[in-house]
Amino acid sequence: MASIQDQILALPLDAEFVVTFEKKDGTPRELRGRKAAPEGWTPSNDGRGQSREQLLSKGLILCTDLDLNEWRMFALDRMIDLKA
Repeated sequence: MASIQDQILALPLDAEFVVTFEKKDGTPRELRGRKAAPEGWTPSNDGRGQSREQLLSKGLILCTDLDLNEWRMFALDRMIDLKA
């Protein structure tokens, strides 16, 4: 079976998922999201001037928080669980 990191990388941009990951402060966070951009945004406009590919090369997944309709990112190596 593929790792949860491989599973999220394989998801299409518009697929919804729920991921649990460990935040930098050590607390868990659950996020309902998809890898597609929020409405009106482009994948290269993440607020930090880095593209989705640049962030992925640093081990970060860029996604839309579907509850807030805002960009979020999390580290692949901090993933705990994935439901897709």
